[in-house]
Amino acid sequence: MDKHKPIRMCVVCKNRFFQEELYRFKVFKEELCQNSSFGRSIYLCDKCFESEDKILQRAFLKACKKLNTKITQQKLKEIVFNGKN
Repeated sequence: MDKHKPIRMCVVCKNRFFQEELYRFKVFKEELCQNSSFGRSIYLCDKCFESEDKILQRAFLKACKKLNTKITQQKLKEIVFNGKN
């Protein structure tokens, strides 16, 4: 019997993917960090991860009201690849 796989939605393109295929972020103390724990999270697919800064900024501002920093593609890459938490 197959185990249930959670499905989540990308905040930019609104497409649904399996949770393990998405990048997961969370706003913690008004800063964006990569998240693997419980609580509300923001998900981003591979295609949208490479999209323009303006599109990312608009989507993240809609998804999380407590975020005070500007989101850029470079900042997301630093968080994901450098493990900044």
